[in-house]
Amino acid sequence: MKVSFMWLLEAKAILSRGIFGADPYTGEKVEPAKNLPASMFRHLRRVIKAVNDELEIGAPEHKEFIAKWAVEGKFPEPDTENYAEFEPAYQEFFFTPDFIIEFSPFKLELLDNLNEKVPVDLMNLMDGMNEAYEQSQKVAHEDNPSTGDTDKAAIKPQADA
Repeated sequence: MKVSFMWLLEAKAILSRGIFGADPYTGEKVEPAKNLPASMFRHLRRVIKAVNDELEIGAPEHKEFIAKWAVEGKFPEPDTENYAEFEPAYQEFFFTPDFIIEFSPFKLELLDNLNEKVPVDLMNLMDGMNEAYEQSQKVAHEDNPSTGDTDKAAIKPQADA
């Protein structure tokens, strides 16, 4: 699944709150999703590891972007003279899907009988990733359709052959 740098940042925040119970923006403790099925918890841990790995890859470019555009910790405002140059660079860096997250779909049916409330943003993330996975599979199938008549073997095997 191709994702943007901004998606990686948001996914990390959602996963940090949902799994670890820590809000990375405020540093506050929040209630994590407890008692998730073990397989789902491991799956979420693999996703956050993949997100962190991709963020590490983008970190040097992110530092360069911040060094170039941030003045006293803030990006240019729309009424400043260099905003016309900043806006396209911002959109390209943060919202162009340049990163790839490999994952298998979440088995959300495991949550059907769970007696615990799963955070909405965590559910939305899992739903969105499943939809993106299904879409990528559909596109891959359209790019490489299989044909049913590729097998050229005999229709009925002969016992005396």
